[in-house]
Amino acid sequence: MTSRLNKFERFYLKNKLIINCAILLALFFVHCFWGYTMYIVYPIILALVIFDNLRNGFSYLMFTIPFSTLCLNISAILFAACVLIYILKFYWILYIREKSKPNIALLVSIGAFLVYCALPTGKYNANLFAKLAILFLIFTCVIMIIKKPNVIRLGFNIKILSVSLLLSCLLFLTYFISPYLQSFITFDMASDKIRRFEAFLTQPNVFAMMCEILLAALAYFIISKQASWKEYSLFILLTIAGLTTFSKTFLIIVCVIYFAIFVSWLIKSPIKTLVITSIAVGIIVIIGVFNMKLVMVFYNRFMGGFKYCNSFADFMNMITTGRAHLWIVYLSYLGENPLALFFGRGLGAPLLDVYSAHNSFISMIYQLGLVGVALFVVAIVFMVLEFKKNNKYKLNKAICLPWIVLTLMLMVEDLVFYIFTF
Repeated sequence: MTSRLNKFERFYLKNKLIINCAILLALFFVHCFWGYTMYIVYPIILALVIFDNLRNGFSYLMFTIPFSTLCLNISAILFAACVLIYILKFYWILYIREKSKPNIALLVSIGAFLVYCALPTGKYNANLFAKLAILFLIFTCVIMIIKKPNVIRLGFNIKILSVSLLLSCLLFLTYFISPYLQSFITFDMASDKIRRFEAFLTQPNVFAMMCEILLAALAYFIISKQASWKEYSLFILLTIAGLTTFSKTFLIIVCVIYFAIFVSWLIKSPIKTLVITSIAVGIIVIIGVFNMKLVMVFYNRFMGGFKYCNSFADFMNMITTGRAHLWIVYLSYLGENPLALFFGRGLGAPLLDVYSAHNSFISMIYQLGLVGVALFVVAIVFMVLEFKKNNKYKLNKAICLPWIVLTLMLMVEDLVFYIFTF
């Protein structure tokens, strides 16, 4: 009996992360039918975060992200509590137990930026506190990458998040038999009344953005020749999943990513690349021939409004899905209000139009002003210097692709600086 128990213990310890994630997945499956399961699953996640090591704790949180808005308000709060406990545990281990020497200049620059964000330059509301928390989380992740890259395990956790996102897509199919999910999930509709897929992430564009980030990260490993069949499989599946959102931004960004991979392969192996590309294009053409309705949905989604364009402004609004109008509204306001331009209206700033600016650069200036942007840039500079000081290895040039994708996303989405209406 003892030997069997020891074998079981060894098996569990060796596969602890996979087994625990499988248990969480089973509980999320039950959650799709019975919402109160969240009061079981999140205490378990909290226990795993507290009692398991930092490496696994981070992976559990990554695995949970696609399910964290399954019941939007309560589950998001419970997940945020788990993240907070993990952050406190990380800083306690880093600075108290291990007595790691902090970079005072880095901490002061981050602190100065966060303090500025909290100044009463505008309203104090849920927007302000939520954004402060997210910014603090982002800075913490950067410090983890700098101080403990072996804990954050970017490559491994990108795969964990990718698998979790795809599994959440499968569990979302329970919507069609689950009265619980049907009670609060509504679909955004594309042209021809086709549903835009969103999984559990509340909005198709949010799901599309997560796919974009993961595809850019996986493309880095593909271009830098660090990818196995696992990365290629996840890359293809995430591309298919992202296309179901019928997002213009996703299609543009995925084209940029695939073009970058095509160019890198063409340079290294032109004949093989052309053969593979020809086969892929052939498959796409065959799918299009047998499903013209789907082709027309994409066409109408992306080019259907062209016939209604009577000016350059109309054209810009068409290709940006109305974002160009929002950019003009917010930039005009900043031009007419020098105080807002320099000092911002605070992270709790109100909407100027019926929507947020849908541009992170404009939103950041609108909310924090040029002074806040300058403080943010200073913090970024210190983080880059600290990273170079603590990490001597060289990154592959392919790292430029994720940064290009992130820049494109920042140009058309608010991300951290989105203004919610409550």
